[in-house]
Amino acid sequence: MSKYEWERGEIKLPTAEFAKVRQRVQDAAAKVKTDAFEQTQSFWKGLSRKEQTDPQAYREALYHWARQVPHGPARDEAWQMLGGHEGMSRPARVQKSDVDFPNSRTTHFRCDEASVSFDRKNSTMTWDVAENNHSVERANESWLAGATFGALADVKWTGKNTGGVLTGNDEYNREADYSGGGASYTTAGFGPIGALQAPSHTSPYTDSKGRKMHGVAKMGRYGIVGKIEPYTPEPRRFAGGYHSSALGGYTAMQGRHAAGSYGGRGGQFASHSANESNVQL
Repeated sequence: MSKYEWERGEIKLPTAEFAKVRQRVQDAAAKVKTDAFEQTQSFWKGLSRKEQTDPQAYREALYHWARQVPHGPARDEAWQMLGGHEGMSRPARVQKSDVDFPNSRTTHFRCDEASVSFDRKNSTMTWDVAENNHSVERANESWLAGATFGALADVKWTGKNTGGVLTGNDEYNREADYSGGGASYTTAGFGPIGALQAPSHTSPYTDSKGRKMHGVAKMGRYGIVGKIEPYTPEPRRFAGGYHSSALGGYTAMQGRHAAGSYGGRGGQFASHSANESNVQL
């Protein structure tokens, strides 16, 4: 079923953590590019002389290769390098100089509709998924999400002015015809800012002193507000007694994390509502 959607947000990183997060993303991007380049070399070496010189024979060999190699970040990148996305007027071996390998100066990384940009001056990173059919779903499972949100999970957050919130929307939510319906919603929160602004969408995090903290939604004078408190997993009842859950009250919501060498950020939150819940009076 069609679902056009988008997601974006800016995360303020602690100055001491900025370079670590950017480097994690660079390393992941470099691995994809390196693996893809190696696949192009293997493909070229397997071609006959005719396939290396005749455009039609080359295209046939390329399509045959594409059908044999399972889809994955490196395979899909290699397909682009080999000219599969637009065809080639003349077959040519991919050279290292043809590949835009990331380096220490790279601040923008992309995977399909998803991108991550780093601003050294302001110590911020921006996650952006362009609107398209199931684009957020694909972005969640990408190597870029795995590297980005895996790195954020290891950040030691400082003060109350670091972190951030991601927002998004989709075609079904926009169709809501009731008062207040159709607005963009919170999809995830990170660090202290996330804990304060979107506590029910922000997983527990580690502060600069090594303490586990989390946001709790409470009723304030002017409505629901977030408050940062030390995090202690709550005991949860199972058959046979109590069991301490690693996520405590957050078991209904899956945080974003890396899943494998190329994996995405894992599951999403069960609710897309912008309104916070779990109010404690």
